[in-house]
Amino acid sequence: MKNITILLLLITALIILIEPLPLRQIRGYYHQSMNPGYGHCYRCLEPWSNAKGHYTQYAEYKFTDEPYSGIRKYSVGCFSLCERCWSELTPRKRLPYYKKLYDDWDDIKVTPEHKDWNLIEKAVLEGK
Repeated sequence: MKNITILLLLITALIILIEPLPLRQIRGYYHQSMNPGYGHCYRCLEPWSNAKGHYTQYAEYKFTDEPYSGIRKYSVGCFSLCERCWSELTPRKRLPYYKKLYDDWDDIKVTPEHKDWNLIEKAVLEGK
C-alpha cells in the first residue's frame, strides 16, 4: 500500500511538472473566469493577468516631433501567445494563433494602419 501511495505521488508530481496542454487549458479557463476583462493566450487560455505575453513586433513607424526632439519611432506589435506557449511552438505552428487574434480585432476596431496581416505573418515566420 505504501509503495502505491508513493507511486501515485510521483506520477502526480510528474504531471504537475510536465503540465500537459489540456491541463493548462483547464487552468487557464478557470483563471479567465476569475479575471474577467483580461485578454488571454490563444493556446493555453491563461489570462494576461497570470501570464507574460510574447510581444511580436511587426511594424515600426517614424514621425516628426518638432520642435521637441526631431524624429521619433514607435513600434507596433501584438501578443497572441504567452512566453511558454510561444517557446513550445515553431513559427509555422504559431501562425494560426496570430491569425485568430487578427480576426478577433474586428470586434475591437483596431486602427487600419496597424492591422496588416502580411506584416504580422512575416514577423511570425521570422521568429519574432
